[in-house]
Amino acid sequence: MEKQQYSLAKALQGFGKCYDIAHSIWVERVGLPSEHKELLQSAVNSLLYFTRYAHERAGRNPSFPIYHRIAIIKAYKEEGDVISPAFANRVWERFEKLTPWDAKKGRYKTNEKLTKEPVCKVLEKLRESGEANLIKYLRGRSLKEAHKWLCGFRGIGNKVASLLLRDIWCYIGEWPDTPYSDHKFLQPIDVWVRLLSREAFPMSNGHLGDLAFAEQLVNHCKSERIDPIEFNKGAWFVGSHFDRLCHFFKIAEEDRFDYERNQVDYGVAKDFDATAVLEGITDFRGLEAKGIFWV
Repeated sequence: MEKQQYSLAKALQGFGKCYDIAHSIWVERVGLPSEHKELLQSAVNSLLYFTRYAHERAGRNPSFPIYHRIAIIKAYKEEGDVISPAFANRVWERFEKLTPWDAKKGRYKTNEKLTKEPVCKVLEKLRESGEANLIKYLRGRSLKEAHKWLCGFRGIGNKVASLLLRDIWCYIGEWPDTPYSDHKFLQPIDVWVRLLSREAFPMSNGHLGDLAFAEQLVNHCKSERIDPIEFNKGAWFVGSHFDRLCHFFKIAEEDRFDYERNQVDYGVAKDFDATAVLEGITDFRGLEAKGIFWV
């Protein structure tokens, strides 16, 4: 049993590279520099990158990140400075007018309670700090402080904060002198990571809050010599594309089900070959995109 669990964890770790390529496809398609460190040279690009994460919530309008990017670009053309006094409000006004109009309520469908702070208040706080580049600002604090700062905005919870910080860590650079215990702040926990983690490791409590679950997961990875960040990326990739991957590897539907536990058997992912999927994604990049492997 332990060997099977370990092999599944290793297989999921390997799929971290699939997430990397899928992420690079997104970066390329929204017109951001493929070399992530260039984001540190442009305050506007750092904000455009943030839009990928600012609306990562269940039930949100999938067009909100697009509206957000358009609003930033338009406001910057008008203001020329992302920490000018009027920039934050200009971005919000333009974002609002791009969202659908609710004729019955006589207002735009912005979901203001969860969107205004990531769209507008983040910019106000940057202006107060005097640092225009969001990524630079986050990297200028400890990982723990950066996570707390992000979670201080309504609409940005542990998952979104950890997702942004993890990708900055992976693609721009690590926070130096970060204690291993703080690696839990680099673990976005969603339904897929929970499911695959419980399948791969003997999780003592699968119903913990996000940070407590993340801490437990990091410790399991350490004991099994698994890279926790690669595992996290891989678990999300495999979970969110599980059915497609089963088709890719020709695993019949009846073989994806654990009849004893009466649930989907995510353990079959131990037989997935990340290298084959990487080759498939590489081929896919040369074709018209259908969004199958997008992040």
